[in-house]
This record gives sequence, C-alpha cells and structure tokens, in this order.
Amino acid sequence: MPENITPEEKLLKLIENPAMAKPPRNSRKLRFSFQAIKNKFKAIRNIRIGISSQKIERLFNLRSINKLLIVTSSLFSAYLIFDFIKAKPNLDMLNVGQRIKQAKNATALVSNNLALNDYLGEIKKRDIFHFVPLKKQEPDSAKETFASLINNLRLVGIIWSSKPQVMIEDKQENKTWILNQGDEILKVNGKIKIKQILKDRTILSFEGQEMELM
Repeated sequence: MPENITPEEKLLKLIENPAMAKPPRNSRKLRFSFQAIKNKFKAIRNIRIGISSQKIERLFNLRSINKLLIVTSSLFSAYLIFDFIKAKPNLDMLNVGQRIKQAKNATALVSNNLALNDYLGEIKKRDIFHFVPLKKQEPDSAKETFASLINNLRLVGIIWSSKPQVMIEDKQENKTWILNQGDEILKVNGKIKIKQILKDRTILSFEGQEMELM
C-alpha cells in the first residue's frame, strides 16, 4: 500500500479487500516453531543412530581383540609346552651325569675301604712295630739290553722295491748286512729281528721291545 494514505482509507481498503491484510505474527512464529521442533527430532534421531552404530563398531572391536588375545595366549602356551619338552632330555642327561658321578665316588670310596682293610690285615699278620718293606721296581732289563745291542748298529741305506731291503752296518764287528723284512741279526745276547722296512727307517724288535733305526 502507498505510505501517503490515511488510516481511514487503509481501513476502507481492508474492508473492501480482506486479502490485503498481513498474516498475524503469532501464526508465523507458530509455523516456525513447528519446523524447529521437527528439525530437532530429526537431529535427535540421527544422534541415536550414530550412537548405535558406534556401539556396534565398538562391540566388534572388542570381539576382535578378545579373539586376538585368545590366539596369542594359545600360541604362548604351546611354546612353553614345547620348550619344556625340548629341555627335558637335557635334564635327564644332567641326572644321568650326577648318577655317574655319584657311582664313581661310591666306587672310589669302596676301593679306598678295601685298600684300608688289606693294609689292616697285613698289620694284624705282622709285628706292628715293623714297617712292611716296599717292593722295589726292577729295571726293564730287556729294554736296556736292546738299547745296548743296537748302539753300534748304523743304517747304511734302504733298497726300495716291492720287496724292500735294508743295509745295516755293525761298527763294532765291522760287518754290513743286506736284510729283508723278517730276517734276524745274531748277537751274543740274542737275536734282533727286522720287523718292518720303511722308506726312511727300519723298525727292529727284541723280546717284545721295538726300536727304530734311522
């Protein structure tokens, strides 16, 4: 409406044309309030849906964590059992070693007791005021005799073939022999046998003793 008309003219025009009247402010506020309430309900519903989805995701995460913990615990238990079974033979070997050591100690103790009993028996047989004479070890006469026999022998040379021969000189008797394996050198105190002929030496034997001539 034009701003220069009088209030009486405005009232007349409103009576003639009621559609020109402005809607009351309260009805506009009421419609605005209904829309706001509707939007609030939508927001609340969206919030509830979001919370429910978060709970479901959290529940699935907890289940996954529980399964992972169960699998980890099972693997760790299996490892402990396997390690115990693997270490058991070592424990058995340790026990066996201890038993062997104890058996050796027991054997040594028994042998010591037997030696002590023998000594006490000898004391009872003899006069306690006289010591039991110790046996003197006899010198190995065969070895000394063997050493004296080959003292004057010298290896001159070796003839190497499928049947090797050795040349030996006796410096005391001024004799030289060419001998095969198994031959013997006659000496005053016995026979020296050519046991084996090698490329650089020969092995002699006398009454169970062996010496090398190089």
